[in-house]
Amino acid sequence: MLPEPALGHGQAGEGMPRFDRKPVKTLSLFTGAGGLDLGFHAAGFDIVACVEIDRSYCSTLLANKGPGKTYGVNTQILHDDVRKFRAADFAGQGIECIIGGKYPLITVSYTHLR
Repeated sequence: MLPEPALGHGQAGEGMPRFDRKPVKTLSLFTGAGGLDLGFHAAGFDIVACVEIDRSYCSTLLANKGPGKTYGVNTQILHDDVRKFRAADFAGQGIECIIGGKYPLITVSYTHLR
């Protein structure tokens, strides 16, 4: 049985339920602009690293990194292709959860129709 959630505090978690537990260390793949991560952060997950191939999205992620933001100061924002990403680099860091955005994006799918 799960404990009753307490209401979260702060920008990202305003009014969101939170459980009193240690944050789950999470790796985010196909991060995009970070919408999925925002929800996980509000639910108490600790996004340790993000892997995103699009440079403009990486700029957005970096703008949301720092005290009181979605990504902590130690979060790694990796501009990389997930096919080249080395998961072994995160061995021993206590990653408990891997999340991922949807691939391919609609814009990428439409490109293939042209």
